[in-house]
Amino acid sequence: MLSESSAAVVTATLPAVQANGEAITGRFYQRMFAAHPELLNIFNRSNQAVAVGETLRLSPPFGEVSALGGGEPLLLVSAGIGLTPAMSALAHLAATEPERPVTLVHADRSGAAHALRHELPALQERLPNLSVRLWYEDAAGAELAGIKAEIAEGLVDPALVPLAPGAYVHLCGPVPFMTLVRGGLLRRGVPAERIAYEVFGPGMLR
Repeated sequence: MLSESSAAVVTATLPAVQANGEAITGRFYQRMFAAHPELLNIFNRSNQAVAVGETLRLSPPFGEVSALGGGEPLLLVSAGIGLTPAMSALAHLAATEPERPVTLVHADRSGAAHALRHELPALQERLPNLSVRLWYEDAAGAELAGIKAEIAEGLVDPALVPLAPGAYVHLCGPVPFMTLVRGGLLRRGVPAERIAYEVFGPGMLR
């Protein structure tokens, strides 16, 4: 059974999933297998090859993914398709705590590869204390009308991730990326218990 807060996050995610679900899923698998080719032999891909008319057994969403804390500043750090839960969290906060200080840090290959970025201007309108910092491997042509964001070229530098005192942190992305960012935040004094993370696929942070 989902908690009330988790149900609200799932509900807030639905419009983005309905509009971009196929692209999100396709990009996720593409990047996951590219980054972790060892999963090709163990990942259950039978459902990727089903034919029209076949029956699949499905389950509803379950589990708890929350690092929202109790009103403190929130830092959301994502890479690639790991942006999905961060955008859900922003939509939830826009509906429930619009004045809360939030920082979104996202890394991607380019502005064109940055999923859901067209939703950021509206979220910034609803979240006046939302700041955005973007890292693109290729930042050429990365500007998007309506987004107020700092854009840097290259890979994320954990030492330059904006960090408010007492912030709660939520990470989502490839395990090496999250390991790098988490290590940098720990060295900057963020307590481990204030850093939550979500892994898309097998793997744990160390």
